[in-house]
Amino acid sequence: MMKQILASGAAMAAALALTAPANATIYFSGGVTAQSPSGLTPVTDFTAPGGTKVDVLVQDCCVVGDYYATYVDGGYIGTTPYEPPFGSSSGFPNSQATFVTTLGAGSSHNFQLADQWFGDLPAGAFVEISSAVPEPAAWSMMLIGVFGIGAALRTRRSRLTPDVQLT
Repeated sequence: MMKQILASGAAMAAALALTAPANATIYFSGGVTAQSPSGLTPVTDFTAPGGTKVDVLVQDCCVVGDYYATYVDGGYIGTTPYEPPFGSSSGFPNSQATFVTTLGAGSSHNFQLADQWFGDLPAGAFVEISSAVPEPAAWSMMLIGVFGIGAALRTRRSRLTPDVQLT
């Protein structure tokens, strides 16, 4: 009986994972330029609901060797890795990273990048801020866990109920 419940739960989770949308809402997508000599991009505004968990993708677009400290609503959320001009460790010639953060209250937010390589050139980066959406595999794991707990409780309850025969 428990195998049947777990098998049906796994089948339902797999079906949901295949049909679940993995689309994210994009709140900002575009290029920004860090100015010389400060290395700072302008503070850039975007609108998103307060309390939203977002992915912040930062990718150096132009000069190998640039890497960026990233700030959302004035708070530091991370720095993209340094990629040396020759022999990049990631296989991508320019620095990139995705950071996850939860936005504060209100719907008006901002971000700013600080170029950590202080060359004399303006430095460009691509930034995309989108809602963090669980992947289908995460949904299926959550559903399998829920069905597993339900099956365990049902089995436990059936063991505790005495068999009563009416004659």
